[in-house]
Amino acid sequence: MRAAVNPDADKPQRTAAVEVALRLATMEGSMNEGERDRLRRAVERLMIGQREALGVIDREVEDQESSAQETLAEVQDILSGAYEDARTILGGEEGGA
Repeated sequence: MRAAVNPDADKPQRTAAVEVALRLATMEGSMNEGERDRLRRAVERLMIGQREALGVIDREVEDQESSAQETLAEVQDILSGAYEDARTILGGEEGGA
């Protein structure tokens, strides 16, 4: 069985994505420090959720006896939670999906 996914394994990619988002926001010149911090936290949370979901998918691929339906439900829960957390961090600015 494969070892658990290290939540910091993608930290360089997360950092790079956050930096790109912050640079774009800074180029716009319309974001204050608090807004940039919320954006950074939201992007980080979404990326952590994505990493968790990928870990679940990796487990499914290796475990031939697990149910694809259960795995999809778990991935859906992870990604939905990350999405809702990001919306909360951003102050609910995005419309509901």
